[in-house]
Parts: sequence; C-alpha cells; structure tokens
Amino acid sequence: MQNFPSVSSATSTPSGTQITGNFNSQANTTYRIEFFSSLPGTGDSSGYGGARRYLGFTNVTTDSSGNVNFSANVQAWVNAGDLVTATATVDLGGGNFGSTSEFGLNATATSSGVVVVNTNSNTADGTTTSITNLQANRGSDARISLREAIIAANNTANGATPDLIAFDIFAYDPVTINVTGSDLPYITQAVIINGTTEYNYDGSPRITIADGDNRNYGIYLDTGSSGSTIRGLNVQGFNTAGINIVSSNNTVAGNFVGTNVTGSASAGNYDGINIWSGDNNVIGGLTAADRNIISGNINNGLAITGNADSTQVLGNYIGLNASGTSTLSNGSHGIYGENSIALTIGGTTANHRNVISGNINSGIYFNNIDNSFVYGNYIGTNVSGTSDINGTSSNTGNTGIVLAGGSSGNQIGNTSIAGARNVISGNNHFGLEFQSSSTVNNTVVGNFIGTDASGLVALGNTNGGVSFWGSGTGNLVGGNVISGNLGVGV
Repeated sequence: MQNFPSVSSATSTPSGTQITGNFNSQANTTYRIEFFSSLPGTGDSSGYGGARRYLGFTNVTTDSSGNVNFSANVQAWVNAGDLVTATATVDLGGGNFGSTSEFGLNATATSSGVVVVNTNSNTADGTTTSITNLQANRGSDARISLREAIIAANNTANGATPDLIAFDIFAYDPVTINVTGSDLPYITQAVIINGTTEYNYDGSPRITIADGDNRNYGIYLDTGSSGSTIRGLNVQGFNTAGINIVSSNNTVAGNFVGTNVTGSASAGNYDGINIWSGDNNVIGGLTAADRNIISGNINNGLAITGNADSTQVLGNYIGLNASGTSTLSNGSHGIYGENSIALTIGGTTANHRNVISGNINSGIYFNNIDNSFVYGNYIGTNVSGTSDINGTSSNTGNTGIVLAGGSSGNQIGNTSIAGARNVISGNNHFGLEFQSSSTVNNTVVGNFIGTDASGLVALGNTNGGVSFWGSGTGNLVGGNVISGNLGVGV
C-alpha cells in the first residue's frame, strides 16, 4: 500500500495557505501531494482523513532514502481550527499517475488576516469581537457567515495588508446570500472580499449577494475602509445601490452588478455602483478578469458624485450582458458624473476600453465635471465596435456623451495620444451634446462619431453627430470623423 504524507502545519494568510510536512516512500520517485480540508469536528474519529474541499497540490521527488520534506503555498484558504490532510500519488510521467495513498493525519490549521465564509446563512451568532475569536467560536451552526466575517474584520486591526474575506461555501451551483433584517454591516477597515475564492469559480461569479427584504445596500465601503477590494461577486436587487463607496483608493473588479449571476438578465439595484465621496477609486481594470458587468440597474449603472476625484473606470461593460452581445440597459445613464475632477474613463489600449451601450439615457453624462479624460471607449456599439446595439428609433435622452452643468477642461479623445479615439456611434439621439452656457473649454478631437471602429462603415447616431444646446465658449470639436449619422453632422 502507498504510504501517506504527514502534514505538520497549515497557515492561511492573505497570500495563500502555506502547508508543510514530510513524506516517506519509494526512493528517487516523483509524487503528487494533494491537500484537502474539512471543518472542525467532521474528520474521521481516528484523526485521519477528511476531504470536504480540495485545496491544491505540489510535486515532490524523494531522495535515495525515500524521504522528502514539502512546503507548498496553495491559492485556497482555511480558517484557524479547520483540518488539513494530504494524499500522495505516484507520478508516472506524461500526465499518467499510479497508486494513491490513504489520507494522512489531520493537522489543525492556523490563520492570520484571513476569515473564510462557509455558509450562505445570514446569521450572526458567533463571537465577532475579532477574527480569531470568531474562528474559535463560530456559533450554533459551527459556520461563519458573511455578516459575521464583516463584523469580525471590522473589529480586527489590519496588519501590513488588509484582511481577506474568502469563500468556501462549497456548492456545485452558484450560491445566494440573501440579506435580510438589516443591511450587511458597513465596512470600516480596509478589507479584501474575494468571491473568486469560492469552489468552481470559472470567471463568472459563484457568490450572489441579494436583497432579501428591501435592504438598501449590498456592500458599503464606509469611512475608514480606504484601500479595500471587492472582487468576483454578483450584487443584485438593493434599493439604493449594489455597492456604495465613501472612501478612497478602493478597487471594484470582476463583479456583476445589477444582473443575474450569469450576466444574462436584469436583477437591478437602484444604482449599480455609487461613489459618493473618496478619491482614486478604480472601477474595473486591465484584464478580462477585472471587468465589471454594470447593467440592468434601475437608475444609473455607475454614479460618481460628491468630489469623488481621480476615479478610474477601466475595461467594463456598462449596459450590456456579460458577453457584450446585447443590451441589458441601466434605466438612466451608464455613467453619471457630478461635482468631481480628473476622472479617467477608459484609456489608450483595448484593455482600458469600456463598452457603454444600450442604456436608456446617456452613455456618459458629465454634470460639472472638470479636467477629465474619456479615451478609447466604445459608446453605443457592441464590444467589437461593428454594430448598433439597440436599433435606430429616436430617444431624446439617449446621447452617447453629454457635457453639461459647467463641465470644463475635459478631453474626449486626443489626436496626440495613440489609442485615445472613442467610437461614439449607434446612439438613439446624438453622439455628443454640449449643454448650458457654463460648459466651456472642452475638447472633442480624434473620435469616430457615426461610424464603426474602422471609420469606414456607417453606424449612425439617430438624430445627429454633435449638438450644441446653449453651450458656453471655448469648446473645440475638430479632427473627428463625423459621418454616417442619420440626422445632422454637427
């Protein structure tokens, strides 16, 4: 019979779980050591075994005496008190494997800066005075809920990095956490809530946070939470906002906000994401894994208001389904910005590009936004910039970009920067509007307004390319291709 490994320690930190141990078997042979975890009190009475969740593996080769020590960092997380064990399988090479051992003796895990949610319950009957205390006393269900995890993280001083809230609800199908009784606790310290840690994550959320009985907010990043990350969640149905931010330097990435868990149908919050205050927040990122789907919300997809300066909005789909092939409209604007400066919407590469299309009102509405940059986006088209996403019927609210309310010094495109061109086409009113006499000194240059992304095929805005409605002085529109529109050019 194949010998089993001995796990001597397992320690979870935000960077992963470090597992150490030793193994003795046939000399000079390669083995795959696989690691598993189980909950306290669920292991075999002998102290061996328990395989509730697969954690990962490492490959080892024994020495001439058949011995080897191992130390592996796996990207899966456990709570202090969980049990960790291992098996060993002979590696025959070429992707082939031989015999596998029984489970080894369980080791009791420790953790630092990590709490793992392992139930979709909304209860909070554990000891939440700290993460350590919660893991030691998980309440009557012997599990840790998201509500408990947030309270405990709020009550635990951060170390060098924010605490991590990971997930191990371990269901084959996506899991819903119905928020009832009160909103989830507002987050008052930096934290990483990472839904991608849930079992079977495949690029789409496995964890849904849903309004269970007229709750206001899904996730609320309150004062003190600066530096947090919200990743890999589906947030739906909340009365005020799915994600609300009143702090700085946060990242919201890889979430579906306002849709169902597959991103194929609406399950709207009132607003999708609200940034009421706080600077330097990042919505999205530069990889497909960072892309938020912000669609299907009742009002705005993303609201940036109240001096939320230097917000970056990168690589998102706003108003589309998860595949970017059809509309999943936000009920008002895709992005609504107000009373803020130095916003960046998009950038100069395809990875920066937001696709903002199919919303009932404007794709982007700037009301008293100054010195901001809108570069490299597709506004009104599909993800490839080749077709109109929602037909040509006139809708006087559905302009691609509106500059209003004293917005000044904004750049929509830039001929001096490669990749800064926006494609503003297929909208059901104008491609771009200037509104109000106080809207001054903005530049709209180097864009395609009314064509596809090649600039060669008509993809018109229904009522015209560019419109000036009582706008102020110093606004420059030049060096654009304004063609193919169903109404006037300018």
